[in-house]
Amino acid sequence: MRIPAAIYPFSAELLPAVKYFERLQDRYTLTKLISLPGFGLGGKDAAYACNQPETGFLVTEELWGEDPSWETLLVSRHLPPERFPHEKMVNAVRQVLKAGKDVLYFDTAMGEVPEPIWELANAYPERLGVFTEDLHPTDRTQMDDRYGTLRAPVMLVGGLAATADSFEVLTGMALGLQKKGLQPLVISRQPLGKLFRFHSLNHIFNSRDESEADRILGLNTFLQDLERRYLPDLILMEAPDPVMRYNNIAPNGFGIRTYMLCQAAPPDYLLCCVPCDLAVGNFLEMLSDDFSHRLGAAISGVCVSNFIVDSANLLQTREVSYGRTGMEMVYRQIEREGPHSKIPMFYAAEEEMERLLSHLLQAET
Repeated sequence: MRIPAAIYPFSAELLPAVKYFERLQDRYTLTKLISLPGFGLGGKDAAYACNQPETGFLVTEELWGEDPSWETLLVSRHLPPERFPHEKMVNAVRQVLKAGKDVLYFDTAMGEVPEPIWELANAYPERLGVFTEDLHPTDRTQMDDRYGTLRAPVMLVGGLAATADSFEVLTGMALGLQKKGLQPLVISRQPLGKLFRFHSLNHIFNSRDESEADRILGLNTFLQDLERRYLPDLILMEAPDPVMRYNNIAPNGFGIRTYMLCQAAPPDYLLCCVPCDLAVGNFLEMLSDDFSHRLGAAISGVCVSNFIVDSANLLQTREVSYGRTGMEMVYRQIEREGPHSKIPMFYAAEEEMERLLSHLLQAET
């Protein structure tokens, strides 16, 4: 029997985990979504966060340890401290533990876990579990420290202007591959991905003691080790940042981490999430040509997203931010541009991703 669980704090980044929760793992059933006050999600359907069709899950802003609707709190540290302060997070974990319930805490790396969380884990060893990719590191003496070629094909999923929607495409593709009897090795940015047996490279990217070249080698040898252990049919990776410089005003990180990852694991397929107003055939072909030279793979498919970059805010802050339009605009854009595009277009719905996956796999045979 599945254990009733709540996700905290729910935000737009975790909507894919909500939509596919029951199929991505078989231990827990999702009964509550708890957001933070100020996010504007309280009392609304979870899909409101991304302006998508309703899921049937209502979001609350109240974290009550005595709530009988759930037994385990799934705490995901996917938000920056300015949005989810450490003190607030620690107080929430402490409150739930004192109420006699269990907590699973997911973070990017051991070194990022706040000290009070470790103290609570020592005080409640049977009820608080801490999960990071490097919590039980591989014995490096058993790993080959030489750069090597991965045997399985690699599919990279990334966003043009933001990482929005890449996690949804990643999870949808993972489920699609499993339905076809294939076993993917999934690499995600999201700490909560550990619950779904996804792996992470955050602990390598966040290393402060290694040069970029050493981190590229570390990414490669770590992926080689995972491949030897799990023998996947395909390696499915989420890009760690936007895949390219947005413009001269907002460089947006220059896509440096994605470039490093492509040096460590050159992709065979590249799925790119693009704002709906930029999903235009000629523009996508120019991008594809650039990516084939810079990242090592042309664009295999474009996920047309319902986010639109806020140009006014970009000029003021020099940072890329975005809003969400209705999905109708996405449908119209695909209907208008899709027939003339050399690159397949789809939107983040399961049946659409299955259609694209069948197209890609058929092209290989």
